[in-house]
Amino acid sequence: MQEELQRLQQIIMQLDSFQRDQMMENEALRKQLEEYKLQELKNVSNKIDKTTIDQENNQLEIDALRIENKERERQKLDQQRENMAKERQRKLDEAKALKQESLKRYYEASYSNLNDEPNTNAKMKRSLSTPNVAQLDLDTKIVNNIPHYDRAVKPSATQYDYSVKHDVELGGGRGLCGLRNLGNTCYMNSIIQCLSNTNFLMHYFCEGTYREHLNKNNETKGRIAEEVANVITSLWSGHYRTLVIREFKNVLGQFNKLFRGCGQQDSHEFLMILIDLLHLDLQICRPKSNLDNLSPSEKAWKEFTKDRESIILKLFYGQIKSTVTCIECARESITFDSFSNLSLELPTSSTRCSLSDCLSLYLNGERITGWKCPVCKAKREAVKKLDISKLPPILVIHFKRFYADSFSNNVYHKKQTYIDFPIFDFVVTTDVGKKYAKYSLYAVSNHYGSMESGHYTAYCKSHVYDKWYKFDDQSVTPLDQNDVNSSAAYILFYIAEKHAGHSRS
Repeated sequence: MQEELQRLQQIIMQLDSFQRDQMMENEALRKQLEEYKLQELKNVSNKIDKTTIDQENNQLEIDALRIENKERERQKLDQQRENMAKERQRKLDEAKALKQESLKRYYEASYSNLNDEPNTNAKMKRSLSTPNVAQLDLDTKIVNNIPHYDRAVKPSATQYDYSVKHDVELGGGRGLCGLRNLGNTCYMNSIIQCLSNTNFLMHYFCEGTYREHLNKNNETKGRIAEEVANVITSLWSGHYRTLVIREFKNVLGQFNKLFRGCGQQDSHEFLMILIDLLHLDLQICRPKSNLDNLSPSEKAWKEFTKDRESIILKLFYGQIKSTVTCIECARESITFDSFSNLSLELPTSSTRCSLSDCLSLYLNGERITGWKCPVCKAKREAVKKLDISKLPPILVIHFKRFYADSFSNNVYHKKQTYIDFPIFDFVVTTDVGKKYAKYSLYAVSNHYGSMESGHYTAYCKSHVYDKWYKFDDQSVTPLDQNDVNSSAAYILFYIAEKHAGHSRS
């Protein structure tokens, strides 16, 4: 029995030893397995990283090839665009050269034929208003969102390098550009728009013809004409909705103190001063003409011009014949005076009248006293009558709306008379063979309010769009033709129909 127990204990000890060996072997195997797993994970990770890198490298190569192809395409397109631009510029230069030569001959012929021909039986002649403004290539560059810029079109024939700073916005139509109010400068804006829509002047300045006539030997050295050319060219470029003509105002103020500050001025006075300055800037000398065999009217005209002509003289100036008749002996004394506008009184006893009423009041005879008769050799009563002896292509009519009230310390008041004026077929006769001319309205300078506190606007008909527009400083809006007549009409601009390119609408 004792031997059996010892044998069993020995077997148990052997089993315990075997179990320990197995456990140690299992632990070693477990550690080895974990090492194998870690190594496998490292191997897998390395394989994944290598695959990712290979994929990325392949994608980079593909992108590089795509970029290279796109770059070649872009270079090809750039080269095509450059070739097209060169070809376009070449054709443009050729067209401009042909156009300038054609216009030069045309202007020379038209400019010399602007003398009044008040005979409407003749066929309508081609005039400076006929070139198509929509085809003008005034400036091929578009300026986007620039607060200030130098001259839109800088005259090449000038020695000055002064710039007009404009606030610019992308424009909507040629000639449909507003003018910013610089502080009571609405009077200036109104007249500038009316002159800009005077077709003769627009083409004259936009085509650069004025440079051939620029007179730099006078006080202003031609600077007024250059500023006007710059403004009108910018207005008709079609690139801007609004311009600020500060430099124009500054240059004008150098030669007339009325325009140096920001005070309100009269648009009629501004127009007369500007026309006079432009006439001086654009004078050209003609050979002295023989006064023999000329009529008294023609002699008076030659003496007035002194063989110095300008586009302003040709367009705006006419002639008035004044006849004073002595009541006692019926002796007539005739004199001739030039005019650049007709300044008409309004009937005092009516709140509404017509343009014909005002013109008749101006031309009809008036009784004068104290006139020294060359026959009676004494002061006599006489009758003075006016006749138009020479009609201009552009007839400017000003209404005398402001008057000094003697009952209120000569304070100026405004007549709010409503004046009916025709838009078409305004007939004006002359004393020369009783001939007549028909005029069409194309612009109106309006005044609202009083003399101390007022506002000016302009109504102008665009010959490009064949429509009327209201120009109220920087605002430009369409206008119904039926609304052109109003009690605010202050200055009317008419063009002789034989020179007009307007169509009736």
